[in-house]
Amino acid sequence: MAAQLAALGPEPALRNSLIAVHVVTGAAAFVFGALLAVRRGRRPAQVLLYVIALTLTALFVTGAVILDWHGLTAATRGLFAALLVLAFYTVWRGWQARSKLAGARPRLPGALDDLGFTLITLFTGFVVILAGDLGGPVWLVVTLGIVAVATGRRLTSLNKARRLKPEDQLGHPAEGSAQIRQGADASANRHR
Repeated sequence: MAAQLAALGPEPALRNSLIAVHVVTGAAAFVFGALLAVRRGRRPAQVLLYVIALTLTALFVTGAVILDWHGLTAATRGLFAALLVLAFYTVWRGWQARSKLAGARPRLPGALDDLGFTLITLFTGFVVILAGDLGGPVWLVVTLGIVAVATGRRLTSLNKARRLKPEDQLGHPAEGSAQIRQGADASANRHR
């Protein structure tokens, strides 16, 4: 394969190398993120590896798109621009998950939402690109993308139900919610 890439010249070889590294870092981000989503306990090194892999995934695919930009149609440029915005929004959500997990008081509900979003995005990308590269018809690629998102949302919901305490599942408790509950309990006791 290396000989084939070399025969294409430097630009296609660089583009294909960027895409290959993009796939590897995307797979690493998916594995690290999935482990963070299902495991209990603080894992700062794993969180850092996850966001670094996620960031590299977006940077490498951006490089590949930049190399191909001059040869793309306007419609394809628009599509790739939208996908790059999604990629960097996904990276931002990954860093948000890191900040929620790494704080003095980890905020697991919000972190699981951010992790779930990034994992769904990565998984859907893998499924859609694989189906397209294997020559699947557009209707099948779109259907698989929808099924991947729906499956990811369901798995994220099940994981949150398993990981969170019942009081955390009602919503994201605001700062001072313990005082609000104490005040409500005191009020209820006065009316008895």
